[in-house]
Parts: sequence; C-alpha cells; structure tokens
Amino acid sequence: MVLERLSKPASKKNSPRKILLKWLEKALVIKSFLKQIFVSKEIRVGLNSALTGNSGAGIQAGNTIYQQGSNATGDFVGSAGAASGDLTVTRAGLGYTPASGNRGLIGIALSTITGSGRDATANVHFDGGVAVAATIASGGEGYSVGDVLGISTNLGINARLTVASIGSTSEVIIDNVQGEFAVGTGKTLMYSTTTGGISSAITGAGGGVGANIPSGKITVMSDGLHVTVNHKNHGMHHQNNKVIISGVESDVPPTKLTAAYENDSTASLSIGSTSEFTTFENVSVASTNPGYIKIRNEIIKYTGFSGNTLTGITRQQDSTLSQTYASGDLVTKHELNGVSLRRINNTHNLGIVTTANPITLDSYKIKLDMGANGIGRSTTTVTDYPPRLFSKNTKSGGGVNISATQNMPFELITPVVQNVTVSGTTIDATLKTVSGTSLNDGSGEGSDTPFVVQASENISINQTNYLDSPRLIAARVNETNNSTITVLPGDRSFNMTLNLNTSDTRVSPVIDTERISAILTSNRVGKLISNFATDNRVGSLTDDPSSFQYISKENRLQTSATSIKIILDAHINEYSDLRAFYAISENEGFEPIFVPFPGFNNLNEKGQVISIDESDGRSDVFVPLSDASGFVSSDLQYKEYNFSINDLPAFKSFRIKLIGTSTNQAYAPRVTSLKVIALA
Repeated sequence: MVLERLSKPASKKNSPRKILLKWLEKALVIKSFLKQIFVSKEIRVGLNSALTGNSGAGIQAGNTIYQQGSNATGDFVGSAGAASGDLTVTRAGLGYTPASGNRGLIGIALSTITGSGRDATANVHFDGGVAVAATIASGGEGYSVGDVLGISTNLGINARLTVASIGSTSEVIIDNVQGEFAVGTGKTLMYSTTTGGISSAITGAGGGVGANIPSGKITVMSDGLHVTVNHKNHGMHHQNNKVIISGVESDVPPTKLTAAYENDSTASLSIGSTSEFTTFENVSVASTNPGYIKIRNEIIKYTGFSGNTLTGITRQQDSTLSQTYASGDLVTKHELNGVSLRRINNTHNLGIVTTANPITLDSYKIKLDMGANGIGRSTTTVTDYPPRLFSKNTKSGGGVNISATQNMPFELITPVVQNVTVSGTTIDATLKTVSGTSLNDGSGEGSDTPFVVQASENISINQTNYLDSPRLIAARVNETNNSTITVLPGDRSFNMTLNLNTSDTRVSPVIDTERISAILTSNRVGKLISNFATDNRVGSLTDDPSSFQYISKENRLQTSATSIKIILDAHINEYSDLRAFYAISENEGFEPIFVPFPGFNNLNEKGQVISIDESDGRSDVFVPLSDASGFVSSDLQYKEYNFSINDLPAFKSFRIKLIGTSTNQAYAPRVTSLKVIALA
C-alpha cells in the first residue's frame, strides 16, 4: 500500500508510510486456520484375466502389490468389476408408483452417486410408493462393494441402492503407489501378505495365468502430487498466482542430540536413535540420496549413518544459519508424508496444477514438484531406481505453524482517514488498483485477468465506495512477479492518493497519519456449479462448493402436503443467477437430499414437469434480468420469482435451499421478501 500526500513526510525511521506497509504485508500472510490435505496416488488397473470374488484369488486389503519388471509398489485396497446379486436398499425414496400396492420394473438404469462404476441395470421392486428390493440385471463394470447408486426414473425420487457384491473382478484398486506400474506381457502383478511377507502372483479364475495390465488399462484416480490447502478468503482465484508456504512441520517423531554440537562443526552428529533416519523419501540414505534434518531453525544435510550417528554432514542448507546446539536439543527429520519439506516449504505456482477445478473461495490446490529441491524423482522410468515419488498416504498434516501468503480481494472500499477540515478546505482521494478475478468455475481460468492496472478512480473518504469489478491487493510474491505492477509507485498493487486542498493559504486541512486505514469488503460468491440438473453435489448439505447458500431449518407440518411454492423478490442481473431446491420426508429429523425445482425450461404448456432428471432449479417462468447498474439495495430493481413443484409424495417435513451465483463478484444476487408455502 502506498499513501501519497502533497507534502513530503518527515524523514524518520518509522514514517507513517512504512508503518502502513509493515502492517499490510503482515496481513497478506496468514499464519493460522491453514490445513494441508495430502492425497496419495491411487490407480485402478484393468486385468487381462478376470478374478473371482470381491477381492480376487486370496488377496487381502493391506497386502502390498508390486510388479515384475517395474519399480512400482502399492497397497491393495479393493477391487472393481461387474456388480452382482441383490443390492441393499439404503434409502427407500418417495413417490414411486403405485402409491399403494406393489410393482416391479425390469432393467432400470442405475446412476452413480459414489464410486466409478457404469452401465449397470437392475430389477427393482416397489411397494407402497417406495423401493423395497433390487437385484442386478446387467452388472456393468467398474463397481466396488459399497458404491451408492440411484434409480434413473421419473416415477419417484431419492431412492439409494448400495452394491453388496461383485461377480467377477476386472480391476484392482491400488493406493499409496510409489513408482510406475507398467502395461504389457511379462509384467505379472504380485502381492505380499501382511504377515510373513509371502509373495504370490495374482492369478485368474481357477488359478489361471498371472495377471498383466493390458495397454490403456491404468486409470489414475489421484496422482499423489496435489495438496489441498484450506485457506479462508485467500483471494488467489486465478492460475497466474503464486503462493509461498512455510512453517510446515515433519510428521516423523523427533529424536535428541546426545552430545553438544558447535556452530562450525561438520563432524558426525550423535543422536538418540537413527531408526527413523536411515531412509529419506522412502529410499536408503546415501551420497546419491542425501537426507535432511532440522535442529531449531537450521536445516542440515547428511549422507550416511553409523550406529546412532549421522555422517557426511553439510550445514546451513537453504540459507538457514548455523548455531551451537546443546545435548538434548530436538532433531527432526525434514520430511512430511514421505516427501522432503524442502519441496513443500517453498514457492508454488498455481499455474502448474493439473486437477479439475482446483480453486474455491476457501481452498486451493498446489502441485508438488518432485524434480526440484532434492534429487530428481519426477521423470524416472518404470525400471529406474529410485522410483518416482508421490505422497506416501492420504492424510492431513503440517502442524500448527503453517504460513501462507495471500491476496486481499475487494469490491468495496471504505477509506478511514481521521482528519480536520475547516471552511475553505477539502480533502479528496483517488485510488489506483489492479484487477482481481471472480471465482467462476474454480478452474483458475476466470473471465477476469488478474494484476491488470486499473484507471485512477475518485473515491470518498470515510464512506463506502462500490467498484464495478473485482480488485485485489496482491501478496508481495505476486507483485514482484508481475511486470504490470512493477510500474506502479512503490511496486505496489494498491495506491491511494490524498489531495489536501485550500482556498486560503493561511489554513490547511489536517490528516492524522497514525489513524489511516481502509475497510475492504468482498462478496463471497462465484459460479462453481455449471449444471444444476446433473451435478449431485447440489443435493448435499456438505459437498456443495457454492459459497452463496441459504438452507432453511426443517419445517414440520401437522397435516401432510404434496406441493411446495417459493415466492421471493430478487435482483438478478446479467452476471448473477439464483436457483432453488427442496427436500421432503414423512419423518422428522431426516437427512435431506435436495432436489432442484423443475424450472421453466422443464415445464410443458400445462405446467407439468417434462423430466425430473432435467430439473435445474430455475423459476417457473422466465423473468427478464434487472438492470446491472447500481449497488445500494434501495436503488436496485427487484422482481418477483416463483418456484413451484406439485404432485409430490405426501410429506410432513421439508427444507428449502437457495444457491446464488455470479460471474462478477462485484454483482452478487440480492433476495428479499422470501415466502415458502406447503400446499395439500
């Protein structure tokens, strides 16, 4: 932040400008409420020879899987294939016909709620309007025991079925993968038992040939390189951002020095136990694979071990400073989840992230570079040693001292300037900022390009000023890495100029430079859902990524109802949108599954629902958009919206949900006068 004024500030160590800059830079580094979630590499491998049973020929969960002719290892966690037998009815649903009596439907298509299965059909039996039994008709492929399925039919809603058994196994699910599995013949999959380490080849039905992986039959479920950082209001909505992460701590139990160690010593280092230090990043420590430890704030490299000593010491790694250490000081392995902390405590470029939709308002994903800040472990072949490196397990970690840089997004600014103005004097202000990015779909490729310098704008001090597009104060790492920002005064992304004016040379306005601040406000809105009809996340209380949500409490009726109507007034302009959902049950205290209202595109000329599967939560009729201009609620144009659903199964409990979206965070949808009516 740069504060400019007409008169030159007094030259002193802690000038007002320096104080402001120090405060702002601290605000742009968050040191709490951060959580890192590591996800291991998990793959599904197709087999050239089908196995029998749910887990194949004798393989048990937790067995180590390895492969002849490759350097790959992993843990067997399950299998997949064609679903078979009876399905478990875990949710009976509502409104299936007939409402009384029973009915059986043959070959109903099953939709996947959880898991990766596809193309199964089932024979489903209904009684009294609910699902009571189901049996697989066609098993499809890729299903695992425990997968949750839905029923694709317009005859009712919310039935849930669970896969109970697999007829034949066509895929093996391997987690915690290190190295690279290979396809082709002569590369038999093997497994070792959890006790005794007995190795056996994975065989086909009836003890057939060993299982190989055909070409194109390795499906990566998670790549073991991405880490989710939960970071509230981080303001980094575009892939052009960089983030500095520091303070991440080891998950390996520490040991202690058993002898004092001088600040200039490179002798062998005596510790309580080397049991956790003989390997680094899952490979034996050697000159070709050094290990790293941390004592206080110093990172130290070692290349060997002998007894309870670490040998081949090199001090002051990564620009850390050496100290003299006392016996009893903690020695920590500089590693988390099998990955060197030198690769984690680093500057990360969001532009190299390769997972889908990696950014939300309160989280982002980083991708670990296993080829940097250590020996190269990212480009090895299937036979090279050491093998390719991935996160060891799926876990959260990093300790309580994690720090991360952040941007400050805003669309409203209230400059707070303590001042005195007398007759004939005025103070006016101008603002020079850079663009931010509306969240949009979370892909990191929003419609707004960040860090573009905006034209100077006149603003009022001590008042709320509305901006017509997202802006941000960039973290220092983003300021220094963007040439557009370096041309601004002080190389800063935020500049506010205060002009002191007078019509009388004898008097002047006065500013208290110790009491200047700015209140920055940002709307928590984006558009992370692209298709409300098909995205199952909108039906959940917890999985919906949308930040703009209203969810009602459960409403209990004395008499059963069969219809719901929502009437509200809303301001919806060219950037924003609003969708409505309902959840119903006969029972109190139910776990809701929200269903979108039909929407005007899914109603025929008689107002009847064309297809439940096409319901997208829009209003009953098309309402022209309001004028996009204006920000103050009293100045905005509000229009009435109606959402209706009729002929529902009888219910006594219901909840509603509203989701607001916008492609421009400066223009959030506004809602007032909400009324909800349950009708018989």
